[in-house]
Amino acid sequence: MIYCYKKVLLTFIFMVNCCIFYAQIFADFETPETTPLVKNGNAQVVDNPFQDDINPSSKVLRYEKADGNWHYVAMIFPDTMNFGNSTKMTFKVHSSTQGRVYYKFWNGSSVVIESWAHNYSNMPQPNQWVELEMDVSAAMGMPYTRLEIAAGVDNNSPAIIYLDDFKFSSPLAEEGYPVIEYTIDPILVYTESIVTFDASGSFDWNGLELTYNWDLGDGNTLSTSENIITHQYASPGFYKITLVLTNTEGKSASESTNLFVFNYGKLFSGLTFTNSVSEAHAKVEGVFQFTKTYSNPYDPSIVKVDAEIIPPGGESYFMPAFYYIKSAPDEAGRWVNDPNFQCWKVRFTPQKEGTYQVIIHLEDEDGQFT
Repeated sequence: MIYCYKKVLLTFIFMVNCCIFYAQIFADFETPETTPLVKNGNAQVVDNPFQDDINPSSKVLRYEKADGNWHYVAMIFPDTMNFGNSTKMTFKVHSSTQGRVYYKFWNGSSVVIESWAHNYSNMPQPNQWVELEMDVSAAMGMPYTRLEIAAGVDNNSPAIIYLDDFKFSSPLAEEGYPVIEYTIDPILVYTESIVTFDASGSFDWNGLELTYNWDLGDGNTLSTSENIITHQYASPGFYKITLVLTNTEGKSASESTNLFVFNYGKLFSGLTFTNSVSEAHAKVEGVFQFTKTYSNPYDPSIVKVDAEIIPPGGESYFMPAFYYIKSAPDEAGRWVNDPNFQCWKVRFTPQKEGTYQVIIHLEDEDGQFT
């Protein structure tokens, strides 16, 4: 198959994740509702003996750390709790000795999340209230029934430890924008087949009602309060899908991805250029996909894809294609793969003006395809 390069508008893929600040105290020992059952180390709720500007609370949790290391106090919640949309936890500690602090959330007999507070190197100063914070974004939406705290870790001396003001929050939520998360099923789409767009993972930090505005890339748009929709594509091609999510305060977030649609029985999607080039020495990028999948598309012994570039009036040359997986930072700033879009890409730089031909060559265990 031979494809001639033509001008195409640049396709931008982006994601906006902003939100309203959200905070929830789940244990401050001031009321029965915020006082879980406590166990180990003669744990009990007492008057705060060290009231100050950092912790002026009336009630706190006290427990006795025995000689040795890794002595936990447990807080058991009568009902199953949930992290919800929280990305951060804070609490206050006052210890008579210096040592590290470790936390562990359980759901029944399974650990949900555990780590150091703030981190392994942090050892709060003794005999003063210190507020600690930790990233719990990995547990968003998960249930929990018990929280264990080990203070004075790596210090074998006994200690009297006070804890207070356990709070979840979402500090990324300052602007009040909803958060988009959606999946496309199946990823391999054929003409006239049913495609499901599932945005049920999207949310608003304050629980406001949301409107889902879909642009399905083929001229069809839909505005709905439903978070799951289906669609059929009449023609093969490369489509840009955009979801704009708007809450009742009028604040919106937008996310786009791309989708290949194939004719039944066809191996190759066709080549689409994602940028417009009007001069020599500017980068050209083309994207394409095959209906075949590979255990490791980065291993040339499994699959090898090259683009043969034929310049105007010149000799052809080859550029290796590469496999691309879209990724973006999550709420904690970690880069994660987007399951909705993967493709092959080829890039080259025209050395002079004119019409270029691009031929895609595929080689795998089944032979060669051009």
